[in-house]
Amino acid sequence: MDRIGPYRVVRRLGGGAMGEVLEAVDDRLQRPVALKVIAAHLAADPAFRSRFEREARALAALDSPYVVRVHATGEDDGRLWTATALVPDGDLGSWLARHGPLGVDAALEVVEQVAAGLADVHAAGLVHRDVKPGNVLLDRTGGEPRALLGDFGVAGWLAPHQTRTRAGSLGTPAYMAPELHTGGVAGVASDVYALGCVLVAALTGRPPYSGATDYAVARAHVERPVPQLRLPGPRGVAVDRVLRRSLAKRPGARHASAAELRADLLRARALPDSAVGGRGWVAAAVLAALLVGGAGTAYALTRPADPGSPTVAGEPSPTPTPVARDVAVTTLTRALAARMEPPQAACVAEAWVGRAGLQEMAAAGFFDGQWRYVDRPRSAMTPAIRAAATLAALTCADASPSPS
Repeated sequence: MDRIGPYRVVRRLGGGAMGEVLEAVDDRLQRPVALKVIAAHLAADPAFRSRFEREARALAALDSPYVVRVHATGEDDGRLWTATALVPDGDLGSWLARHGPLGVDAALEVVEQVAAGLADVHAAGLVHRDVKPGNVLLDRTGGEPRALLGDFGVAGWLAPHQTRTRAGSLGTPAYMAPELHTGGVAGVASDVYALGCVLVAALTGRPPYSGATDYAVARAHVERPVPQLRLPGPRGVAVDRVLRRSLAKRPGARHASAAELRADLLRARALPDSAVGGRGWVAAAVLAALLVGGAGTAYALTRPADPGSPTVAGEPSPTPTPVARDVAVTTLTRALAARMEPPQAACVAEAWVGRAGLQEMAAAGFFDGQWRYVDRPRSAMTPAIRAAATLAALTCADASPSPS
């Protein structure tokens, strides 16, 4: 196989059930390309050929800095082929296998770029259906490293509402959404789920679920809890929140689009990666303080006239009993409910007290002698209490009733 169409084959790069990928050269333009040759049994299927031609036209028209560029497509002696830009630096899967997981910032940047490319793919009316580290190509030729989404060998054409495709459940089990393991249809939601799996792999070096067989992996996707990585600082809290949503078991509970997932990743990147200090910490702390500061005023108008003797800031507080803790969390929840939905207020109150410590907050004057919440200015927050408030706000950002 020396030539396919106008291309001179240099070497084989890889292959699989869908066909093989070759490095080739366009002698007319003196341009290297990656040439994907579709497997003969698929090329002989009239329905596949029809879909291939539609997808090829859409991909050739797609102009995205985060999607591998399709140069041309055609047929040679019954063999269907697609020529794309040759990305020289390998793929994310190979990188992870050689070097291990990426740092948090690098992982968020790579996956955010892939999310941008995936959003462009969906806007073109396509669903990728095989988003995984091996299909994320890395390009360092332009100075700044760039991640590109590639390999549309199992891509499917979306229905007019652009949410799903009727094609079968092709893909890679370790990165397939729960509904695909149980006979469901692929679509935007399953692509979002797969990208959430890629985020886990980028941060840990492995997909979110494993098993001795494909069946065991499928069961894990359907039944096991969403992984929480517990990385440090506000950024780590935001990453876990992104995972809870992108890897939700029900498609309707996930990000509504790849663009929405990208926005979440950008917000996570903007946060500091440590609990105290660090560039950007003041902005994160003010965000949490705005959620909390002043909320107590509303409660102060409704609480009993005799609150008991207040705790003096800076003095030791008596050891709180479980009942005292319940009073503290309940009154703080009521105060926060003036600024946010009740489920979120309850979540923030519980998380803030749990992280900062009830006795420490009382010593700073945030609870009176009967363990009732007392509104205090932001300046009264110690660094530890402020950090706890920020983490609580981030942890509970999506604490709302699940959609039915």
